[in-house]
Amino acid sequence: MTVSLAPVELRYQPRGVAAQLFECRVPEVVLSGPAGTGKTRAWLERLHLLAADRYPGMRALIVRGGWDGHRPAECTELFTGHLRAAGFTVEVSETLDVYAQPAAMTGLDLVVQCWTGGSLTPAQEEGLLAAVRAGTGFAGWHGGMVATCFNNPGYQYLVGGRFVCHPGGFVDYRVDVTGTHPMVAGVDSFTVHTEQYFCHVDPTLTVLALTYWATEAMTDRYFKHPEKLI
Repeated sequence: MTVSLAPVELRYQPRGVAAQLFECRVPEVVLSGPAGTGKTRAWLERLHLLAADRYPGMRALIVRGGWDGHRPAECTELFTGHLRAAGFTVEVSETLDVYAQPAAMTGLDLVVQCWTGGSLTPAQEEGLLAAVRAGTGFAGWHGGMVATCFNNPGYQYLVGGRFVCHPGGFVDYRVDVTGTHPMVAGVDSFTVHTEQYFCHVDPTLTVLALTYWATEAMTDRYFKHPEKLI
């Protein structure tokens, strides 16, 4: 089966009381109503507009590459339009060397990384960490963020999550949304058929969604012949 990753423009259409939010000019507003009616989405869209108006010249750097199987170019292109609509000037780098270039990293508002595999040189790692310490946001998803730079302790400490394996391969499983955050607002728990993920996670992180894998899947794959683990 071929899956298209062509960018799709989903124009936001506020309705009901959410539409009034975009016409309001008072300094404080309380938006109330039943769950699932679009309150959080309306606020996020409004904040995007305010950011574009009040903070012109915001810069986002997309760093993409690594393993081609995760289609880094196609996946990151899904987000460039949204970033520009939110007021960002978007720059793209297809090399990790950009992290070691102070002229490129200074003053960034956001780094979006999609780079599976590989590692950072000391200069690249320190350049990224320095940018984040200075206030730059760091975003990513999937293997492009947690299945990379395994030998870079500073990067691992920054991200706080690390991909380990796919127990059981492709299976049906349930994803339960367990946290509250604008990122998962309006998202209900769901079932999906794909590779399940086992990750190590820093206990200080706030996890927004969980899935449980069958013990037998891990046992059959890794512990049926324990002598092979040595």
